[in-house]
Amino acid sequence: MKSVTQLNNPTKIITEAATGTTTNSPARNDRRNFVISSFMLRILPSQIFHLQFQFFSASWYLSPMYPLLTVTLLAAALPQQAYIWQRHWDDALLRAISNAAPVLDRLVVLNAEVDGPRTVIVAPRYDALPRRVGLALRANATSVIPVALATNLLAAARAQGLAPSELQIDFDSPESKLDDYRRWLIPLRDAIAPTPLTITALPCWLRHETEFHRLVAVTDGFVLQVHSVDANTRTLCDTDAARRAIAQASRFGKPFRVALPTYTHPGGLRADPVALAALVRELNAAPPANLTGILWYRLPTDNEKLNWRWPTLAAVMDGKTPCPDLVVETRQTQPGLVEIDLLNRGNDDALAIITIAIRWRDAMLSACDALAGFDTSVAIAETNATRFVGNPRLAPGQRRTIGWLRFRDSKEVVCETRIE
Repeated sequence: MKSVTQLNNPTKIITEAATGTTTNSPARNDRRNFVISSFMLRILPSQIFHLQFQFFSASWYLSPMYPLLTVTLLAAALPQQAYIWQRHWDDALLRAISNAAPVLDRLVVLNAEVDGPRTVIVAPRYDALPRRVGLALRANATSVIPVALATNLLAAARAQGLAPSELQIDFDSPESKLDDYRRWLIPLRDAIAPTPLTITALPCWLRHETEFHRLVAVTDGFVLQVHSVDANTRTLCDTDAARRAIAQASRFGKPFRVALPTYTHPGGLRADPVALAALVRELNAAPPANLTGILWYRLPTDNEKLNWRWPTLAAVMDGKTPCPDLVVETRQTQPGLVEIDLLNRGNDDALAIITIAIRWRDAMLSACDALAGFDTSVAIAETNATRFVGNPRLAPGQRRTIGWLRFRDSKEVVCETRIE
C-alpha cells in the first residue's frame, strides 16, 4: 500500500478502498484511485482551506490491521480571497477579519492611494491580519506610484512580522498607454523583489493582445476586474461578459485571479448574488487555464448598508444561491399593546415588497400604526384583520419592529400572521 503525500491533480479524484494499487480510470484520465489509511493521510488546516475539498460520500471498511476510509472527492474549489478597501479601521472591520480569516485564502489590504501630488497612507491594524496578506496601492490614471513608497510600505509590514504575499497595483491605465504602464512597472518590480508584483486589469485591455502580453510579462500575475459602473451600466457585473473576459484572459499564459463584486453602487445597482453564485459554480467545476482564484471586492462588515453581509458572501463563495427567509413575530409588550417584528433568518437581504396579514379573535382594535417604511390598511373596531405593506430591506440576521396594534381589552391577545 502507498501512502498519499501529495495530490498533484485534485480534480475529480476518486479514492477507494478496493485494492492496494493505484490505477488510472480508462474513462477519464484525470481520475485516479487511491487507498488512504486513516492514520497515513496528513493534511494541515491551512491545506484544507486552500484545497477546499468537498466530500461526496464516505464509508468505513474494517480490516484486521486498521480501518480504511473510502471517500469520493469532487473538484477542488478555487481559492477565495477578499479585499479590505476601507480607509478607516473600526471594530466592525476587525470583527469581519476575525470571522473571515480562517475561511479565506488571503486578504488584500489597501495600503496607500496616490492621487496626483497627494498620497494617502492607510494604516492597517497589522496585529489583526492573518499571515497570508497582500498589500494594494491605488493610483489614478494621471499618477505614478513612487518606488520609495512601495518599498517603505513593505518594510513597515515586515517590521510588524508580516511577509506580504504580493504587492498589487490598482491603476486604471488608458488602453493606449499600456506600454508606458509596463515601463514604469519594471523599476518597481525590481525594487520590491522578491515580493511578487501583481496588477489589476480591465477587460478592455485584453483587446490589445500584444501590449497586454508585454505588460503582464513583467508581473507575477494579474487580477481581472469584471465589475464596473458607467453611463450604460445596467448591472455591476455582467456575468456573460465576465465569462468571455475570463476565457480571453486565460490565453495569455499568466496566472490570474478574477475580481467579483459584493457591493451596491450608491446609484442603486447591486451585485447579483444569484448570478454570481452560478458563475462561481461554473468556475469551480471547470477552472479555465491559469485561473488561480477568486478575489471579492470587498470584505463585508456588519455596519455597511451598501455591501453584502457575510452570510451572503459565504453562500456565494460555496456556489450556493442565497435567499432571505422572513418570519413575523408578535410581542405583547404591555396590556393591550402588540408589537409586530420582522426577522430575516436567511442568508441574503430581503429587498422585495411584502404584505403581512394579521388576524385576531375576541378583541376589539382601537388603534394601529406601521413603522420602518411600512404602511397599514385602515382598521376599524369592527374588523379583526389588517395588513402591513412595505419593503423590509432586512439584512441576514436583522430584526425590525414594523408596526403595532392596540386593543381595548387588556387581556392577552393571540394574533395570526402570514406573509403574502
